[in-house]
Amino acid sequence: MEKDYQIGKGKIELRNGSITRYKADALVCPNIPDLEMVAIPGGCQFAFFAEGGEDIFLEARKIAERKGKQSISSAHLTTAGRLPAKYVIHSVGPHTSDKIIRGSTKNVLELIANKGLNSVGFPTLGTGLYDFPLDKAVEIMSNEFLSYLSADNSIQRVGLILYGADSYRIGQKILDAKFK
Repeated sequence: MEKDYQIGKGKIELRNGSITRYKADALVCPNIPDLEMVAIPGGCQFAFFAEGGEDIFLEARKIAERKGKQSISSAHLTTAGRLPAKYVIHSVGPHTSDKIIRGSTKNVLELIANKGLNSVGFPTLGTGLYDFPLDKAVEIMSNEFLSYLSADNSIQRVGLILYGADSYRIGQKILDAKFK
């Protein structure tokens, strides 16, 4: 299942599936302030580890060793290992509030633009381990996507990758309402 939403020169690509299979310049992986891997089977980080390899997290750990714990909502670039992307962006949470999810989404988009990259794929932040409501996360994140893509910048594609048919339908309902 997939659907595209055009915004100026850019677009939001709504996709159903695993974030680790989305082809983009960068893929977003939720992380914690010490940038350690919390590989809970079935979770987003576990998928990044299983599909992309440990180099992603070894590089993130080096960032934390040099700079210490990272601030909430910050974004950090590492290798993408075996993933279909050039980079992984570690989005620091816990993604447990509107403010953190909004700030994290915005900071990732700014990092993408600053690096001159054209595309990025996001999972829904906070909806796994932190049990943030999916509809609320999609609403917050898509508002940031719309705001950013409406401005003139280098980003051409922002993917919102939802895992499972029910999640996809919720995301599509919210985005369809925004693009009426």
